[in-house]
Amino acid sequence: MTTWAQTLETVRAIASDIPDGNGDYKIDAAILLRYANFALGTVASRHADTGVEVLSVTSQSATVPEDCAHVRHCYNDGVELDPTIGNYPKEDEYSLVSRTTLRIGDDSVTSVTIVYDKLYAELVDLMDVIPLPRWLEEAFTFYAASSALAHLATASGDLSQWDTKIDSGNPEHNPLLRLSEFYQKRADTSMLRYQ
Repeated sequence: MTTWAQTLETVRAIASDIPDGNGDYKIDAAILLRYANFALGTVASRHADTGVEVLSVTSQSATVPEDCAHVRHCYNDGVELDPTIGNYPKEDEYSLVSRTTLRIGDDSVTSVTIVYDKLYAELVDLMDVIPLPRWLEEAFTFYAASSALAHLATASGDLSQWDTKIDSGNPEHNPLLRLSEFYQKRADTSMLRYQ
């Protein structure tokens, strides 16, 4: 199992975020942690973990789990209900009316079983284990590194670090931004390998 501390070093290396003479990095660890959690969300949107939960239904409403990103299926006594949009589903339908509330069309239903896409647990500490399967860690690392490079590109763009005067050709005004885009494409390619 890979920890955030191990992956953080890789992200820093990819983003060329090396410490200066005082041992300080260009990007704060808390900001990189935020980018790592954004990367988890991006990976989860395509390769979510699956959860199954039995929910109590009261007055045609049920509360979905906090880690629910998307309800894939909803069953009442083994019979799948159809998804719909809106606050008032028909008898054999259900709808997700908010991120936390599931509405059931049949008022006699007392419980339903849902199959849903789970959000990955957020990273909080350096020793937290990356909650992804091993085959998704590369994509996760490149998404986080892409965000780190975009951060550096924004800072360097604000400082006009890359401004040059060239009379001909097409100068690259911010090569870090192009590299950030490259790493994002690399992360996308990595995830596509496993679909």
